[in-house]
Amino acid sequence: MSFLSLITPVYNSPETLKAFLDAVFQSTYKDFELILIDDASSEDYRPLLKEYPVVFKRLEQRRGAFTARNLGVQESRGDILFFLDADVIIRPDTLEKVMDVFRQRADISVLIGSYDDDPGAHNAVSQFKFICHHYIHQHEKEFIGSFWSGCGAIKKALFCELGGFNTELFHDRNAVIDIDFGYQLRRKGVKVYNARDIQVKHLKKLSFIEWIQTDIFVRGLPWMKIILKYHDFSPTLNINYWSITSLICVWMIIFLSVFSLWVGGLLGSIVVLGGAFLGCNVGLLRHFLEKRGIRFAVIAIPLLFIYYFNCGLCVLMYPFCYKRI
Repeated sequence: MSFLSLITPVYNSPETLKAFLDAVFQSTYKDFELILIDDASSEDYRPLLKEYPVVFKRLEQRRGAFTARNLGVQESRGDILFFLDADVIIRPDTLEKVMDVFRQRADISVLIGSYDDDPGAHNAVSQFKFICHHYIHQHEKEFIGSFWSGCGAIKKALFCELGGFNTELFHDRNAVIDIDFGYQLRRKGVKVYNARDIQVKHLKKLSFIEWIQTDIFVRGLPWMKIILKYHDFSPTLNINYWSITSLICVWMIIFLSVFSLWVGGLLGSIVVLGGAFLGCNVGLLRHFLEKRGIRFAVIAIPLLFIYYFNCGLCVLMYPFCYKRI
């Protein structure tokens, strides 16, 4: 087991693709192929790709990143598949670390990495979102019941046995088909190794509006559909007891704040709920404090509040939206 197939969908990302390619081909591990599937971009990447030994295939119409990933698997020659997004930068030893896991641990068939704690975009929303991702993955257990296609590897035989990513699950393209794949792995009894030392730098710049739209319509509502499909509410990654408690606190604060316009004496309850919300997220806020200072840690509090508000909003919206997801 020595050959590795990197599979990356590309869609209108010229500002990050060259950095991604340079990082891949500076790897210390050389026994790999890189397969790029262009999901009908308006950009023509072929002039850039002449500089790199890649396998390139362009789709004539946009079919979504997970269809592109499935097609990449069909083109692959490796016995290990490593899914990477085109807006990340791997480290020189990343591929070596991936292969070392599979060579040294016979009990591991799937692994995921995480974003590092230094996102490429420096605006507050990007820093908040991607450092949150880093913190959650770094503080999760060694084995989890989820998969992540932004930086995730799997034995090809197992991926094909499961039929690949289920692109028929949703009516439209979205970003959580890999979550569904994680549920399939869990039902098969396959645990996913959380490789904390395999980290990639995320370059994407996320605006406030894009963050809200993505969290609700691209991730939150489709994720609700997956949870209800499997009737599985067991904690994993973003879903845990602390996050559920945080969601309840946020919505109770909103409810009591509105109700207090007519009924007095609720300020104490609101303060207690606010303290509980901060208590549930003290580890993450401490992490922000250590990495970005007190100013950013303070900014992160309302952003966390908005995040959990969005999560609750997805729960409330789902009965009215599920037919269109």
